Amino acid sequence: MTFDLRARYAFDSSEGQIPEGQDSVYGPANSHANCVPASFTAALALAGYEDIDPQRITNEVYGPNYRGGFGNFERTIAWICANVPNPPRFSEGGFDFAAAEAAGQAAQLIIVAGWIDAPSVTFVAESKAAGFSHASLMVAHLAGEKFVIWNTWTGQLQTYDRSVLAVSLYEMSIISGGQHGPLLGGDIDMATGDEIQAHLNNQDAFLVAIGKGLFGTDTGYPPNWQNGKANPTLIELIQAIKPGSVIVDESAVLAAIADLKAHPDPTAAAIGLRIENALKSA
Repeated sequence: MTFDLRARYAFDSSEGQIPEGQDSVYGPANSHANCVPASFTAALALAGYEDIDPQRITNEVYGPNYRGGFGNFERTIAWICANVPNPPRFSEGGFDFAAAEAAGQAAQLIIVAGWIDAPSVTFVAESKAAGFSHASLMVAHLAGEKFVIWNTWTGQLQTYDRSVLAVSLYEMSIISGGQHGPLLGGDIDMATGDEIQAHLNNQDAFLVAIGKGLFGTDTGYPPNWQNGKANPTLIELIQAIKPGSVIVDESAVLAAIADLKAHPDPTAAAIGLRIENALKSA
């Protein structure tokens, strides 16, 4: 099996440590030893959250002007959970190809850490790393056991053989939930949750569950809707994403539904079919 997150997320160089450091309010020092927070803030930006300067995390977790290793991911994850509204969920543990594959198939973002050759900032076996390590994002698993890494240092894509990463990568964090992914375009992460799974056969509850995922409210209604409004239809939910500034494009909605129905995650595929049925009756 393979996956390629480049079809769902805009992996570009702007969130790389060096490019972002040129625009940082903290100055070019932002491009130094902060690959862990920079990888997480890049992932949050890809997932639709407000852009956070990774040097802010460095300063608040380790202190101003800190330059050194970050250890594991736990302290950065804790900072995000304490400071980012409605944060996503993070796993944290050793790197595992099977877990990465499952996450990629579900269109979830994958942060990895491994040993590097410092001069070239490329992943290598620990025996060749002279003690240097680096965090980045795993972007794709291609044919021929090739893996694509978005290197957080430069924001550039690099391709590696599985055999290289097998002796280099040692830690990973999978990001799910929150504002993850396109709202209707291929992976509604909250649609894989137990709540929606339990309501697949109840259209009203299903639509409320979709609303909860879209708007983060207990009722499933957009924050500007009054309490007590009748259960929203799918069209109302779509229109409410950007009230007053969006015209529902039927072809775009149908394309999004088709994308969901073709999703490798069977629950997401079922969600796509259910959305299609709900749209017909809206």
